Amino acid sequence: MTEMVVGAEVGRRGTPSPPPPPPQALLERLKDYGQEDAFALWDELSPEERDLLVKDIESLDLPRVDRIIRCSLGSQGAYLPAVEPVPESSVSTVEVRTLEDRERWWKRGLKAISEGKLAVVLLSGGQALQQTTVVKMEEESKAQESGHGESAATQRTRPFRRFVVGSYDARIYNDGAPSVVCALQQFGPPHFIITLLSLADKLSTRVTSHTRRSSVQGHVVGLAMAQGLGSSSDPKGCFHIGLPSGKSLFQIQAERILRVQRLAAQSNDAGFVPPIPWYIMTSPFTDEATRRFFERHKNFGLEVDQVTFFQQGTLPCVSSDGRFIMETPYKVSKAPDGNGGLYSALKSSKLLEDMAMRGVRYVDCYGVDNALVRVADPTFLGYFIDKGVATAAKVAYPQEKVGVFVQRGRGGPLTVVEYSEMDASMTTEINQSTGRLRYCWSNVCLHVFTLDFLNQVANGLEKDSIYHLAEKKIPSIHGYTTGLKLEQFVFDAFTYAPSMALFEVLREEEFAPVKNANGASYDTPDSARLMLLRLHSRWVVAAGGFLTHSIPLYLTGVEISPLCSYAGENLEGICRGRTFHAPCEISF
Repeated sequence: MTEMVVGAEVGRRGTPSPPPPPPQALLERLKDYGQEDAFALWDELSPEERDLLVKDIESLDLPRVDRIIRCSLGSQGAYLPAVEPVPESSVSTVEVRTLEDRERWWKRGLKAISEGKLAVVLLSGGQALQQTTVVKMEEESKAQESGHGESAATQRTRPFRRFVVGSYDARIYNDGAPSVVCALQQFGPPHFIITLLSLADKLSTRVTSHTRRSSVQGHVVGLAMAQGLGSSSDPKGCFHIGLPSGKSLFQIQAERILRVQRLAAQSNDAGFVPPIPWYIMTSPFTDEATRRFFERHKNFGLEVDQVTFFQQGTLPCVSSDGRFIMETPYKVSKAPDGNGGLYSALKSSKLLEDMAMRGVRYVDCYGVDNALVRVADPTFLGYFIDKGVATAAKVAYPQEKVGVFVQRGRGGPLTVVEYSEMDASMTTEINQSTGRLRYCWSNVCLHVFTLDFLNQVANGLEKDSIYHLAEKKIPSIHGYTTGLKLEQFVFDAFTYAPSMALFEVLREEEFAPVKNANGASYDTPDSARLMLLRLHSRWVVAAGGFLTHSIPLYLTGVEISPLCSYAGENLEGICRGRTFHAPCEISF
């Protein structure tokens, strides 16, 4: 009787037969690009895992990926012209802007919007922490004996979120209940527990209590999660920052689009305007959750065909010599290609063609994590059209470590230098004639482009194929290893611009970023909420209203629905002579 061997391919004599070789044509293609190591563990894989590996490799555009890797690695250390401060003639500053200018730009922007010439692009991609399922867990017999463990079957099916600090790996299990349990895959010292709790909080999960107890694998940490800021794996636009209305960033931005449409319709004799198309760039890590959120909230009142989702690309993570890093024996480690992946994604998704078919000529672009963003700002759009340039950017005076606009070489193009690339003198040098910093125009990710320029940039960036190299800890078959992520940034487009203008805005009116967890010194949900409440409180007082408050006013304020007012207009009829008790929301 022939002996059966479970889980192996069996030969005539009952001995496992050697696995089939990798597909020869695919292996030869990998060799052409020096990436044949992707098949290094082929013999150890199950048939299902081999299929997954083949599909993963086949999904890569190998010629393009190879070109990007070679060009990006080869560009390191390349000569760049010295930077100069931005010429004053390139900037519209708040102090020299007249009321007549603002009114003219406002009307011109509304006219373009009423003619259907503006589209809006939202950058909402990136690499969110995913909620997934445990595939394999070691038995935690000691924990079970102490009454704190769970069955292996239960652990295999519970969703979790993974955190990694150095060599320590932790999983937070979440069944949708307010409390979750985190099991460390490796034994971690007490400082790691503290770091883990900090990470959980950084992802907008309030940690109200925790306990520790021993298990075979290390510590088990119980975390009590306060509700209100959303799941830690939610895309950032789903978060609400604690406003009286409880609105998410997505809802605030959608309602600002609705308000601009209404203002444009009021300025139009016909009383009707085409809906402003809203293109939302997600990533493979945020796409599904973003779409579900919009479906659940019925697009926040926007028309169904007004909102279009598209995904930015991903690229393999590589070692310093350009070889793929394998996340598992059957999967290449990949990461989103940066917010500058916008350009290739718009092109590959044929959305530039879609915009042209809709009659769009101008594209407003912004990042999701700004609670004060003026989406489709008529004043900025009117200024941009008035200047007749290919692209423009809003700028603010820097108050923290942030990239700034510079001129690359005398008479050269405007571009952005990241704070980490600036020497100490650049961050402190004063312009004696103005009293400002010489490099004083910070990048706040608020841009507008002509559609023609976007087409040009999409082709230029793809042809040059130079990406920024970010050294990161990359998940690999050997644990987390140091490697390189390949990214482009939105501001990479500016070096291609034949003409560009900057438009200064006041930070307290238009830039309230949400980048850090509460407790950090800046750019937190709390700081963004207070900036919005204070701005809206000023609007109420300017419109003749009054405020009362039970706590100090600098800690609270009122929220005005974007459906009532976009930038402080239209409030006299609502506020004059009335008293509002802070905190509250003012809406129709």
